[in-house]
Amino acid sequence: MKEILSSHIMKEISKLCVEDRVVVLREQGIECFYEYHLQKSTPSLLKENRNRNALLLEFANEITKGLSAHGIEFAFLKGIVLLEKIYPSLQDRFLSDIDLLISPEDFESAIDILKSFGEVTHISRGSWVGDAHKVEIEYRSPFGLDITLELHNKLYWHRSHRSHNIVMAEGKLPRLEYTDHLIYLIYHYAFQHNCQKLYWLFDIIEFYKKYRNEISWDYFNKQIVVLGILRCSLFVKKIVKKEFDIDIFEMKGRTILPLLHSFMLSADQRSLYYLFLKFTLKDKVINQGFFYLIKWLRRSK
Repeated sequence: MKEILSSHIMKEISKLCVEDRVVVLREQGIECFYEYHLQKSTPSLLKENRNRNALLLEFANEITKGLSAHGIEFAFLKGIVLLEKIYPSLQDRFLSDIDLLISPEDFESAIDILKSFGEVTHISRGSWVGDAHKVEIEYRSPFGLDITLELHNKLYWHRSHRSHNIVMAEGKLPRLEYTDHLIYLIYHYAFQHNCQKLYWLFDIIEFYKKYRNEISWDYFNKQIVVLGILRCSLFVKKIVKKEFDIDIFEMKGRTILPLLHSFMLSADQRSLYYLFLKFTLKDKVINQGFFYLIKWLRRSK
């Protein structure tokens, strides 16, 4: 964590007045991270997050048992599988929901099975191109905890064919193979969400540091081209080097896209720079960027 903690970004956050700092930390999803590593003044916040994450892990383990018993192919994505391996404590990683990748063939069957895992308060299906492959199930646990389970029937909204490998390990949550998971973390942060949240970026940094020797870099460099996420991947490489002095040298290539430092803390979706990134981080500006924007605007009406 030392590169993150000593970065200019964290130093800038520390210099903010209390009110502004709280706003930034919450917007960026790193309030508990900052509290755990730097501030250590609100133990109740950390205890609440630790208890919440422990319950979410327990819930994920129950899902694993239930879906495995029915022969469903699935894998957990992002935060839930990073809690115990990437971060030193359950306290310091904010987790808004549990993401679960399920094969298209098993998708509807899995939804029916998962409806029985608690008191379901709401179910919603994605209605536009960016989330048409997703279903959200919201639960109320016996402990009064609201849990959102986000189901995906594919990894990438702009790709229709399978492009990942799943690792099923005894006693562990099923997950993507290391290389595929890093590719997905980068795609989610930069391609899908235009570099909005710092906690997604921190995931990428710590995942790379821990598993860099486990990653098949030849496969990685080929896949980001095949998937059409080369530009956004190289932009992440630039961010990580410029802001945290970590060189992902195994990723081939570099980008000339400008990095606006002030955007790292604000990620203002109304800014011209955000709109610039929405297009230029796509390998195919028209087919991916413009098409996505039109669909998004129609959805927002």
